[in-house]
Amino acid sequence: MLEYIYKYLRRNFNMRKLRIKTISLILLSLLTVSLFSSCAIEHKNFMTIIDNGESNYKIVISAQDDSPVKNAASELQKYISQISGKTLEIVTDEVGETKSEIVLGRTARGDFGIDYTALGDDGYAVKVVDNKIVIAGGLRGVIYGVYGFLRDELGCGFYARDCEYIPSSSTVKILDNVNRVDIPVFSDRWAYWDFYYDTDSPSAMKLGLNPNSKDWGSDWKIHASTMGMHTINYLLSGVEDPKMHTYNKQPCVSSDENYNKILEHAIAWIERQINAYGRCDILDVSQNDGPGGWCTCQRCTELNNLYGKGLPTGSWWYFINRIATDVHKIYPNIEIVTYAYEDTRPPVDLEIVDGVSAFVATGNGTSCVTHGIGKCDVNANSDFEKALDSWRTKLQNIYIYEYLGCPSEFNMTNPNLYSMHDNFKLFADKGAYSVTCFATDDVAADFVALRYYLMSRLNWNPYITDIEYENLINDFCKHYYGNESGKYVKKFIDLVMETFGNEHVEIVYGYDIKKEFPITKRVPLIYPDVTDEMLNDQNFDWVSLFKLEYFADTTYTDAANALFDKAEELAEDEIKLNRIELAHIQVQYYELYMFDYINSSFRLWADTMNKKIGSKKLTVAMGIERYKQLNKELWQTLRAHGVERISEKVEVMDNPNFAYNPKDWNK
Repeated sequence: MLEYIYKYLRRNFNMRKLRIKTISLILLSLLTVSLFSSCAIEHKNFMTIIDNGESNYKIVISAQDDSPVKNAASELQKYISQISGKTLEIVTDEVGETKSEIVLGRTARGDFGIDYTALGDDGYAVKVVDNKIVIAGGLRGVIYGVYGFLRDELGCGFYARDCEYIPSSSTVKILDNVNRVDIPVFSDRWAYWDFYYDTDSPSAMKLGLNPNSKDWGSDWKIHASTMGMHTINYLLSGVEDPKMHTYNKQPCVSSDENYNKILEHAIAWIERQINAYGRCDILDVSQNDGPGGWCTCQRCTELNNLYGKGLPTGSWWYFINRIATDVHKIYPNIEIVTYAYEDTRPPVDLEIVDGVSAFVATGNGTSCVTHGIGKCDVNANSDFEKALDSWRTKLQNIYIYEYLGCPSEFNMTNPNLYSMHDNFKLFADKGAYSVTCFATDDVAADFVALRYYLMSRLNWNPYITDIEYENLINDFCKHYYGNESGKYVKKFIDLVMETFGNEHVEIVYGYDIKKEFPITKRVPLIYPDVTDEMLNDQNFDWVSLFKLEYFADTTYTDAANALFDKAEELAEDEIKLNRIELAHIQVQYYELYMFDYINSSFRLWADTMNKKIGSKKLTVAMGIERYKQLNKELWQTLRAHGVERISEKVEVMDNPNFAYNPKDWNK
């Protein structure tokens, strides 16, 4: 509770200017109210909104309201109708007041004692006043309030673009003492998922995200560059060419010639956006994607030694300070945003000027995903937490860039569904302004819909309890995969954590199954019985003898396949069956990687088998042929379920080379 209150104060006040005594009094007062409320006798009186399909309630909005609040009213009307069969009338506050109303936002009915300033843009209040239900908030807050009311008071569930749960009852009741305020912890909540960019759909807002759609109350900050990120080459050349995103080499940032070009183009782009939109909020000045490729000229090297302990962080932050200082001379309110990860860590003995923010990325080649940051001894996790402590004293805003999925393996199991919870709490504790999430493609095997659902709920409130978080996962599995099938999908998730929960799995930028998953370690080779019938059969498929269980421990994959087989057997309909089969692909994918890992055993196994049966029936080539078959089966399954990408950079192509693993099918 205190953590949540502190987060609100940090977002809305300058904590450096508030006296400790003042903060303490505020916290003590709020805590006293909280404790008094929690000790109250449990209240179970209900008020009826719809009684056996009949109702006098109307939805009231201001006559001055624009489309966001009107859309919120329409959504409330639609879902109440779906629940009860009764369509409530939407009226403006110019219509005569009645005692049975659901009031949305600011209206002539009054403010009902609600502090709109405290709610901010996204927070909302749901309050019963006499016989009225008030859902209050700003333009976005009212919409979030409607969905929160539908979820928490009326029992609806919003899980994904294509998955909702709407209860059915001709009578609709709520507690008659509802009085709650819900304010998101993170100010910006967005993700790289296709539905997030739907401008004509509220799907993302149902999950608590804030997409860019004025019709739904959201209005993103205006960026100087239309490319958004990794802008250094764009700024240097003055050309916004998407192909430059793939360039890893970094330009020299200490050269006056380069600097003057970058500054000139930055000012020009700011002016372009002001002319087009009336404002420009952010200038992104960020390095090219990927590590390495930094300039090693004498001046850059001097700056690196002076401010970065020899790392490029020295020259980079010196350059950022220089850009920010010169831009702010003309446009003092522009926020300068860069990236702080890999080689651009907190500088040493260099204060970053005011008005500079950074995306701080969590992933690198040695970050454990099984455990929360700071929850295990893997070096990168410890370093990242230390870096956050440093950044919070240096930057205007910390924007977290969180990897929920593996960019280089969209369809492989990622055992981070529980460490997500720990990480989001840490981001909030460290004062992050937002958490931007990268998972995988819209259609991928690794529970992408579940990840985004959990991410969305954590983006709103990371301080939910472990039990509440567990309930979110169970509830999602029940509705997304089916009441019975979902139990077996959840058992698979539990199996993953039982199997890998004590391991340090490091897979953000790539998979090394030999390192990441110790369960695949070799076992004594198994030699099956070969009968005379098999030997005498001229058409016997000797390739089929190259089975995974003869080479490696398949305890995990056997159990995983059994759980998914049962889930598929119990599937309620074709839609849920397809979702289960899609998730099952991650086991098939894992088996393929295991087979690739143990292929060096083929020769010994084949030679021993040949001696055992007294015939040269088996060859290493047969093992390779079996590997190709497994690749082809995986490819067919991916295509059948609409999976378009293997990784961030590799598509599921039409004619892959099955002699290689999926990431290299294009060879």
